[in-house]
Amino acid sequence: MLKNTSSRAVSPYIKALLYLIGIFIIAASAEASPAKENKEGIKAFSDEKYEQALTHFQSAAVGDPKSPVLGHNIGVAMFKQKRYDKAIETMGKYLQNTTDSTLLSKLYYNIGNGYFRKDTLTKAIEAYKNALKYNPNDQDAKFNLELARALLKQNSKKQSQNNQQQQQNQQNQQQQKQQNQQQDQQKQEQQQNQQQQKQDQEKNQKQQEQKEEQNKNEMNKKQAKALLNAMEDNEKKQQKQRMQSGGTHKLMKDW
Repeated sequence: MLKNTSSRAVSPYIKALLYLIGIFIIAASAEASPAKENKEGIKAFSDEKYEQALTHFQSAAVGDPKSPVLGHNIGVAMFKQKRYDKAIETMGKYLQNTTDSTLLSKLYYNIGNGYFRKDTLTKAIEAYKNALKYNPNDQDAKFNLELARALLKQNSKKQSQNNQQQQQNQQNQQQQKQQNQQQDQQKQEQQQNQQQQKQDQEKNQKQQEQKEEQNKNEMNKKQAKALLNAMEDNEKKQQKQRMQSGGTHKLMKDW
């Protein structure tokens, strides 16, 4: 927030306007249209009717387009409407139209206020410095200059902390990403190992079954061969017995 000067009998903005109107009246006839419009603008400004004040100031500027006084008043009225960019642009155009130190100080001061409201503190600081160059005793400019410097320093510190926090967050995210990748890789390897183990088990089981089937077939062959051999042996024994039995009978002669 800019310095509060409500304790003064007259607001610094109104004070500036009253001062400038004094300059304008000295330079122009009181009967002139620009002077009348400017006076109506100051009245509307005092009543906080800033849009109406701006209309009067702009009407006055039609009759005196190069007046830095009117340029200042137009800019201040825009400032009050929070049209900071336009206020800065307008007042900046009139800087080259005067060599009056007091007027230049007021223009730079309010340009600084515009930058301050836009949170463009570096430019605000430069504007306040220029205001003090033309009026070193401007206490409001001094106060706002120090305030802008303090806020800029605070913002820089905060930005530095934010950058550090952002870097830390990025590092944490990178570490977490690496951990997730490692976990995914481990999980994938585990799944591959489990799949390989399953395949190995199925292969071993199949081999075992094949071996058992082969052994069973071989056993059946052996059993069949043994049975066949036993049958042959038995047949041989029976044949032998028959032969032996037949050899002991005596042949009877048929007489």
